[in-house]
Amino acid sequence: YLKGDTLAKLEENPYALVANVSGYNFNSADKLGKSLEIPLDDPRRIKGAVLQVLTENLAVEGNTYVDLKELLAKAAELLGSNDFDAIAAGINDLQHKNKIVVDDETAALQNIFETENEIANLLKQLIDRHQEESQYSEKEVTKAIEKAEKELDISYDDTQKLAIKNALTNPISILTGGPGTGKTTIVNGILKALRILAEIPKSALFSEDPPFLLAAPTGRAAKRMSEITGVAAKTIHRLLGIGIDGSGEEDLNTLNGEILIVDEMSMVDMFLFKKLIASIDSTAHVVFVGDKDQLPSVGAGNVFSDLIDSNIFPTTQLKQIHRQGDESTIITLAHDINEGKNQDNIFKKTNNYSFISCQPNLMGDAISQIIKLALKRGFDKDDIQILSPMYHGNGGVIKLNDVVQEIMNPPKVNSKKIENHNEIFRIGDRILQLQNNPEKDIYNGQIGKVISINENNPKECLVAKFDDREVTFSKNDLHDLTRAYAITIHKSQGSEFPLVILTLTKQNSI
Repeated sequence: YLKGDTLAKLEENPYALVANVSGYNFNSADKLGKSLEIPLDDPRRIKGAVLQVLTENLAVEGNTYVDLKELLAKAAELLGSNDFDAIAAGINDLQHKNKIVVDDETAALQNIFETENEIANLLKQLIDRHQEESQYSEKEVTKAIEKAEKELDISYDDTQKLAIKNALTNPISILTGGPGTGKTTIVNGILKALRILAEIPKSALFSEDPPFLLAAPTGRAAKRMSEITGVAAKTIHRLLGIGIDGSGEEDLNTLNGEILIVDEMSMVDMFLFKKLIASIDSTAHVVFVGDKDQLPSVGAGNVFSDLIDSNIFPTTQLKQIHRQGDESTIITLAHDINEGKNQDNIFKKTNNYSFISCQPNLMGDAISQIIKLALKRGFDKDDIQILSPMYHGNGGVIKLNDVVQEIMNPPKVNSKKIENHNEIFRIGDRILQLQNNPEKDIYNGQIGKVISINENNPKECLVAKFDDREVTFSKNDLHDLTRAYAITIHKSQGSEFPLVILTLTKQNSI
């Protein structure tokens, strides 16, 4: 449905909204342009193609800019024309009209360029605000770390101590490392040492204005952070109050506290990051924690890696594996794969991982056998999680959820179910929240279990339990839910599971 003004604008220039309206792209504009008999070499069409390349590059790849040569080539491909002079003229006109920015050999959408500049300015302001001498001397911090070691019954190595010192003596610091390198152990050390330095009583940690602000991009990551630290962690959206009680972008919470620690930073895109740092007021220390080799954010930008690569902020990179025990071989394998060495180790059988080869069309059968064997060996149904890099295909999330649902939660006589877009939900199903919903206090990535279904009540058709909370969903809300026996690797980030089945097919090869 289009309002009169919008319809009039589209009739005047169907390509004008290519970068502004979700779901309206160059192909949509071209169909309308054809009906309006707009010539193929019309400047409006050429500029629409340029905007489409920049918009698609942002939406699909997450890139905030495009090399000019690539922009010219892709726009020419869209237009079905090699008139590069006309495309260059279109780029120049868009630049003059403040639609795009051309800088050296690259181009970006104007709003993306402005957002990146705002982020840089906000970070500079945070540093400048606390540029005065550190609140704590190095001697005081060293003593606090020593006391924290005793209270936590742990001995930090020099790199770990440096990370804690960086966090407590700088306005912004970064902690990065792969799995098992001790990031969480260091976060606990930072919190304990700061409690000692600032003489913070335990009761203050649970006050309305806690001194420690802990956050992560997803509900699962925030829950994991809370479990490990013993301090309440929130999703970034919840911390900022985004969408709560109808709050808008200008009504975000102000962040005041002794310290803000954000985990799983590789998942944070540029838009959420800007909101986060714009909300920081008197917080003295900000620590960004993550694995720079993790998957980048689904949204625009590669914020965490860019912060590290800038070499502006004190950064501690953890390389030594500290985690021991049964899972250490998995961690070693992860580091080997990341570093491109000992690649044959993935095919070995160890006490805690195995590689099972099968034909792609038999993947569902193979996973069924693994699950049945795991259940026989004492694993609980909730212990088993299937991860896939993709949604479609034999090893994709959609098909595997169908397969596994029949094992984990098959239909029973007279059992209640509800269907949404060819996906059937039954009582007892494991489900995944796909979008942030602050009003319901559930967030992207949270996993729950269906406990009630009422097909006859579209406003309250499904109830699910997320941790210890019951959440009611309407029929429309079901679009934000999917079954979670199999989930994408992206959605699993920041989580831990007793048993993981990871699907790999040639479709996933690089």
